[in-house]
Amino acid sequence: MIILASNSKRRQDILGRFVEYKVITKDIKENNSEYNSPNQLVMALSFEKGIEVARENPESIVLSADTVVALKGKVLGKPKDRKDAKKMLENLSNTEHIVLTGYSIFKLDENIKYTNYEISKVKFRKLDDEIINSYLNTKEYVDKAGSYGIQGYGALLVESIVGDYENIVGLPISKIAQDFKRLFNINLLSEGLDGKI
Repeated sequence: MIILASNSKRRQDILGRFVEYKVITKDIKENNSEYNSPNQLVMALSFEKGIEVARENPESIVLSADTVVALKGKVLGKPKDRKDAKKMLENLSNTEHIVLTGYSIFKLDENIKYTNYEISKVKFRKLDDEIINSYLNTKEYVDKAGSYGIQGYGALLVESIVGDYENIVGLPISKIAQDFKRLFNINLLSEGLDGKI
């Protein structure tokens, strides 16, 4: 049995295309100031999100993840309000930023505790006030790292991407599939579809 330790509908949709799973989550207190780099942050937060679920379900494979947007080394979290979201989008306008997703995979009855991350680059087109305010009116920015969602209206803000699109959405499934194959000899292209997981 695979457990996804995330309430994110985006992650659930991505994983659900390949395997059956159930969702179990634990609340954690996120402290972004403890870590020196965005990749350390996302790996640490993904580990914290999954470890308690894994301890309560040691015979299951537990997958957890955390995604952040970083601009010039500074992490842009979820906006506090519309004003905060507007400021983020103004800063992202006509620039390239990175999206990092840290993920952790656990199976504690086999003593597996594995953490990794993926990076994608996103270039925004030049955004004027009309575009930014129109986007904010969609309310899509709420609860989104960096104040946008690339899988929705946010796609209209993007000029180009380099790297894994699914990573930007919130779950780098291609890299995770490689890790599942290496750690458990599970092939998400066949075994999940056959109901063996």
